[in-house]
Amino acid sequence: MTDIDRYRMASKHVRKLKSFWIHLAAFLVVNAGLMTLNLVKQPDKLWFQWVLLGWGAGLLLHALLAFGGRIGKSWEERKINQIMRQEE
Repeated sequence: MTDIDRYRMASKHVRKLKSFWIHLAAFLVVNAGLMTLNLVKQPDKLWFQWVLLGWGAGLLLHALLAFGGRIGKSWEERKINQIMRQEE
């Protein structure tokens, strides 16, 4: 694998991670607002948890795609190489 290939692969992974962190921030801000709105306007009728549950499932899938793809044989090889370089 050339340096250009490694750079492209790393760049793609960084974009996936950045996308996930932006998604997480939006999830937290919007759902905090919806929860506040629900509790202030209709405290006897809770509906915000359905949005939280649905969006949370999507966020979980996004996390698995962003982070889960890094675990496996290729990850093990990269980690071994990283540790070997640190010990030089």
